[in-house]
Amino acid sequence: MKTSITLAAFAAAVLSMGPAQAQTSKAPPQAQQCFRTSAIDNYSATDDEKTLYVRANGGHYFKVDFADRCIGLGFRNRIVIKVTGISNLICQPTDFDLYIHDTGMNQRCMVTDLRALTPDEVGALPKKLKP
Repeated sequence: MKTSITLAAFAAAVLSMGPAQAQTSKAPPQAQQCFRTSAIDNYSATDDEKTLYVRANGGHYFKVDFADRCIGLGFRNRIVIKVTGISNLICQPTDFDLYIHDTGMNQRCMVTDLRALTPDEVGALPKKLKP
């Protein structure tokens, strides 16, 4: 009987800790994780042409990394984005292909990572890279 009361008291103590901890701990703010191609406002590329920064959805920022140099990425009028799914929602690297259009041909750039930037990361971007 004593064991049952001790276990019950322990269980009650553990259960009461859950909500209290949930109320006191703050989750970090999450950046918007997806964007639509139609919502792209602007973009900029790094000098090494391995990273693209995208501003979409009225001020949310995303970083796109490529496996290798994406030659021509810095020329704004040459980027072609083709969505691979049935909607134009982009949430992960496999949701789209990015091409550089040059002299009638499209060179595909292999996207390796796509992620939303936090406000701190956006603030830390050099002025020339902030789209």
